[in-house]
This record gives sequence, structure tokens and C-alpha cells, in this order.
Amino acid sequence: MAAARALATPVAPGIAPDERFIDPLSRLLGANADLTAAAAQALAVFKGNAIVRERLNQFALNLTQLTSSRVAVIRGMGRLVDKQTAANLVRLLDQDNARIRDAAAEALAEMTGFAQLGRDVQSWRAWWRDNQNKSDADWASELLTRATGQKADLDRRMQLNREKLYDLLRTEYQRPDADKPKILLENLRHDSEDVRLETVRIVLDEVV
Repeated sequence: MAAARALATPVAPGIAPDERFIDPLSRLLGANADLTAAAAQALAVFKGNAIVRERLNQFALNLTQLTSSRVAVIRGMGRLVDKQTAANLVRLLDQDNARIRDAAAEALAEMTGFAQLGRDVQSWRAWWRDNQNKSDADWASELLTRATGQKADLDRRMQLNREKLYDLLRTEYQRPDADKPKILLENLRHDSEDVRLETVRIVLDEVV
């Protein structure tokens, strides 16, 4: 699997993908589900590319392919944040195969951020009725706004959790009977990066 992922990675982060990789990556889609998953995730880097979108969609619709490989491709489609791919995923909700329907719903959830809709086919169809007539620009803009808002909300919740962790660690550290050197050493060696960082913060607060 590691070799498959290495083979199916067309670009380094932050570098525009080279379209010469599209054909060789497309040829990796097939009976090997692990290799197909790696290739589909790599192809998803080519956002907005009509060729990639069509090849992934055609593979997902191909009843002669293994269900596990089709599911892997559908998951990759969830990373292609464009209106046409959303339409393709909605059409996949009509498939008889429950695994394909579930994968399409999960891909839509990843693409849109509406995780609360889960695998509810009727809810996704209602969502599509409300959104299918929006322009591509408005559709993409709304998804971006939603994603930005979700990230900001996640950042706020993480900060609150860090503050709670800090308070717990500091309370333990300031107990009258606390073995402070031992506590600091244990926390600085902790597996959790957050515990280590908040312990450093406690030390700095003591110094200042």
C-alpha cells in the first residue's frame, strides 16, 4: 500500500499538479482497491479538471468494476469540490448497491461540510434541489464560506479545550503536596502534544 501511495502522488504540497500524470494515474484505477484508492486520491488533486472528473465518474458508474474499487473512487470524488461532481454524486444515490449509495452520500458530506445529512438519500436530494440552480461561482463561494466558518468554529473549540487542559494541569501542579519536578517531567514526556505545550506554558507563567 505504501508503494501504491508513493506511485500515485503526482505533486508535492503547494505545487501545481502536472497534467501529464492524469493518464498514468487513470490507468491505476481497477481491480486492486488499495491501488485504486491511492490513484483516486491523487487524481483528486486536479480540482476543476473536466477529464479527471469524467474518468472518476465513469469508473464509479461502471458495474463491471469491483464494488470496493468503485467505493474508493467515489471517496476520491468527494475531494473534487465542484458543482458537476456534486451532480454526479447525487446521481450515484440512485444506484441499487447500498455501498455505492452510502459512499456517494459520504463523499457529498466531505465535499459540502453537511456531515449532519449523513447517508440520508432523501436529505441529499432535497439539498441538491435547493442548490442545483446556483451558478458555479455562487455554489463554490458558499462552500468556501461554509468551510471557512467550520474551521473558525473548530479553532475556537480547540482553544477552549486547550484552556480547560491548562487549568487542569495547573491545578494538579499547584497542589500543596505536588511533586512539581516529577509532574513537569512526566507531562513534558507525555504522548499528547497539547499536554506538552500547556506544561511549557505553565513553566513560562512561573518564570514571568
